[in-house]
Amino acid sequence: MSIHSALLLTIGLTSLFLGLAILFRDAKSSANKTFALFSFVVIIWIATNYLVDHPVTNELALFWNKLNLTSAMSMAVVVFYLSLVFPNKSEFPKWLKGIFLFISLILVFLSLFTNLSIKEISFENWGTNATAGPLFSVVIGWSIISIIGMALNLGLKYRRVNDSEKRQLKYLLLGIVLAGVFGLFFGALLPAITQSYELAKYSPYGIIFLLFFTAYAISQYHLFDIRVIATELLVLLINLVLLVQLLLSKTIQEGLLRAVFLGLMIYFGYLLIKSVIEEIRRRKEIEKLAERLRVANVKLKEVDRLKSEFISMASHQLRTPLSIIKGYLHTLKVGKVGELTEKQEHFIKTAMEANDQLIAIIDDFLNLGRIEENRIMVEFEKVDLREVVATVIERMQSLAIKKEITIHFEKPEDFPKIEADKAKLVEIITNLVDNSIKYGKEKGMIRLELKDMEDEVAIVEEDDGMGIPDDFKERLFKKFNRAKNAVKAMPSGNGIGLYLVKKIIDLHHGKVFAESHEDEGTKFTIILPIKQPKRGEGENNEKSANR
Repeated sequence: MSIHSALLLTIGLTSLFLGLAILFRDAKSSANKTFALFSFVVIIWIATNYLVDHPVTNELALFWNKLNLTSAMSMAVVVFYLSLVFPNKSEFPKWLKGIFLFISLILVFLSLFTNLSIKEISFENWGTNATAGPLFSVVIGWSIISIIGMALNLGLKYRRVNDSEKRQLKYLLLGIVLAGVFGLFFGALLPAITQSYELAKYSPYGIIFLLFFTAYAISQYHLFDIRVIATELLVLLINLVLLVQLLLSKTIQEGLLRAVFLGLMIYFGYLLIKSVIEEIRRRKEIEKLAERLRVANVKLKEVDRLKSEFISMASHQLRTPLSIIKGYLHTLKVGKVGELTEKQEHFIKTAMEANDQLIAIIDDFLNLGRIEENRIMVEFEKVDLREVVATVIERMQSLAIKKEITIHFEKPEDFPKIEADKAKLVEIITNLVDNSIKYGKEKGMIRLELKDMEDEVAIVEEDDGMGIPDDFKERLFKKFNRAKNAVKAMPSGNGIGLYLVKKIIDLHHGKVFAESHEDEGTKFTIILPIKQPKRGEGENNEKSANR
């Protein structure tokens, strides 16, 4: 056997195997059936390429040449129909498909059963040479129209399919186009120019491009799963070897033994293929679930964004009237509209405290929105933490007195100033002290301490209150989270105070952590750098810049 014949045989067998494997994968799929049909037409084309140069009679040589030309055109037509159903069906009018098929069948009939496509043949030293008839150019033209139609159809689909299908289309299209161009060049263009079919025998080599790019799409992008095909091929080869050995058995006993072994191999091979198919099915289900999860995650992020925007907008709308109410209550309290009785003063004081509480909650929500939208302003300046702590104590003293809680702070004589946003530090330390008062014991104690740690400073806030349950510590600094004992003690909290503390500390390139046991109090430690990193230093530099 010559190298050319061996190559034709290899290409034909590979095409046959691909066609059968894909057909058996899903015999109901239009795409699979069409690809299998294409593979079988390829086999006919390759076989006739060999037979035209090894004729038995003149009549057979003429027929093989006609069949060779007809199968070449049929490949182009089938490829066009493949583009209509792969990777999904096109909205192509049925009547137009019917006309296309009718014209193709007419050309097949005229090419095979008349001498309009090929008039006659002559024998050369390299094989048979065909003389083109008047229909030859029409057949070639129809093949080109089919390939162009396929390319246009797949090109239109390319814009509408997902990324995985785009990769499949790209490599399948490339393989088909290269195979078609190669086949038309050697099988039609060169013979038309040279008036000789000597080089036409090389036209089937173009199928190598199709097989290569199809195999690449299989292995890289799971066009038709390579593991199933490889498993089937392995099982088939083993069983063929065993069958040959069975046929060559010299004795009945040897034949029976090999027959049993072949039966077992067929059975276990079937189980192996089935398990591979099941594994792939599960993998695809996992991929679908992962895609659904990704889509759900995107939607959740969008919902979260809309929620944050709504909270921010609602908070802005609520703060203005509350500020107006606060102003009017203050006017009443100072007696600008007349003297108040003791009972009226009590009512106004209660209303002002409730109003201030609402404003504080709304401010928390506004800060939450600014942080999540990266709009919070952080203005660094030289800050004396002793003044910050003193401001907090002064602000919170009245609330502490109501519960007879003592706030203890030993003011250090000398302490380094740090680069920080003073207002933000007052806000977060106030938040910690406020929590200690709210959830602290009657006649309890709150301790504040400042520590100099060379390049850093520490702010310690400690109380002897209810403490934090162990199962809640991981969620301590997450938004909208409150411990069960905190909810029981004060149902009206919003669960964002410590979240804001953590975010503001992050903007200062600092750290915050808590040490606590339930019913034994809580100790918060804030670590802050004395100097803020310069632009370009640290991961969070962008957060520290003014926005």
